[in-house]
Amino acid sequence: MPKSDLPPWSHELIGLYESNATNQFILHGNVTDQFLVPLRSGLRIGNLTDFLVDVILPSFDVVLSYDLGNGIRVLKGGKTLSEWPSYRERQPFSKRPREALEILTHYFRYCANLRQAGGQTIRVTVILKSSHLVVPNLGNAVNNDVNAMALLIREWATETALTEHPFACFLLTENLNDLHALVVHHPRTAHLKIPLPEPSDLEDYFTLTAK
Repeated sequence: MPKSDLPPWSHELIGLYESNATNQFILHGNVTDQFLVPLRSGLRIGNLTDFLVDVILPSFDVVLSYDLGNGIRVLKGGKTLSEWPSYRERQPFSKRPREALEILTHYFRYCANLRQAGGQTIRVTVILKSSHLVVPNLGNAVNNDVNAMALLIREWATETALTEHPFACFLLTENLNDLHALVVHHPRTAHLKIPLPEPSDLEDYFTLTAK
């Protein structure tokens, strides 16, 4: 699949990131479906995370993900991550949301500070799966831990050291209304809706599954 044939939302995402308009994206809508992932070897079937890692983020050195069930997972760049001075003392990574987000924040700031000091440039990104379960919309309720996590996520998109670093953050959720208002209404966060597949996509999908 040539770059020109990529879905419109991915072009918008790439344009926003490359123009430095934002480094934080909420992907909502059809985020749990299967996707056609275009590789040099041809199309394969995967999920949205596969599409992000293989199509949108191939130039990134470290790709991490987090969800309540699996905790922090290293999708790419495990060797690079293991060179982080705090790596050993942090093992095993906590699955608890606030502790996990604090670990991620610590690593992102380490990467940014390393580059500013003239060291290695580590291109890093994180994918927060089912992000509405990590920082849910509380309505009128008050939960200091959830509010603190929402503020941390906001800082990923506003902290100068991170906005000037090759860093990106993706929050996946089916419904925007389920996600914490502090994150959803942050002016530095882009909302991109993942649509249902086009008929041409379904044709390619059925062709692949029939092999």
